[in-house]
Amino acid sequence: MIDFYSFPLDDLLASEVEFSRRITWPAIKIRRSGDYKRFKQYLKDAQNQDEKLQKKISLLQSSMFRGLKQADMFKQYFTALEEADRLWKRRKDDVDAVCELKRILPQVIEVFPIYKEYYFLHDIIMSLSNIFDSFQTLAASCQDEFLRRLCESSISDNLNDIDKILRGDTNLQYLHCPALERLISLYESEHDYEQAIELCDLGLRRGDRCDFAGGFQAKKERIFKKSKTSS
Repeated sequence: MIDFYSFPLDDLLASEVEFSRRITWPAIKIRRSGDYKRFKQYLKDAQNQDEKLQKKISLLQSSMFRGLKQADMFKQYFTALEEADRLWKRRKDDVDAVCELKRILPQVIEVFPIYKEYYFLHDIIMSLSNIFDSFQTLAASCQDEFLRRLCESSISDNLNDIDKILRGDTNLQYLHCPALERLISLYESEHDYEQAIELCDLGLRRGDRCDFAGGFQAKKERIFKKSKTSS
């Protein structure tokens, strides 16, 4: 499970600066290598992405999450998900549960893109941390052939992992927002097809994944046909 309460980017940046300052021959070759340049670029990109993410968090409009710190916001996000799960089971027999779902689910949906961005960024930073550790080991023991090859392999593997994450060629791309699917199904069951279609469009705009057969586009088309039949 992801630890949303420890984000090592600042420590990693500080360590990399100190490492660059103190590194000496023969480890100086590391600084000139393509892998080290890629590492520094990814580190800089991660820092920029983290700054953008913090701005998005601070600008969040939802009354449920406004003004909360990052850790508190994610804690409340998961609490809201658990509450939504509980209410979802009662929706058919409890009108109040349906009303409460209509209040909670939109706020969870609003936070989901930030959760997803954080998930991606967290995995990138974990890979960067592994690369930095390998560079440090390589600089300290470059005479050990076996250890050198092991570190170089680790650096290459982690750089490839970052490339996959950035391309979306990973299981992370299948992250979906159950709250969005549930709200669509809820409005569809109430024959509020216009709201359901608008939410399908939201899922398409954000590029979210879903468990609907054929995705949001196919779900939207099915709801649209229902709306025409019922009118």
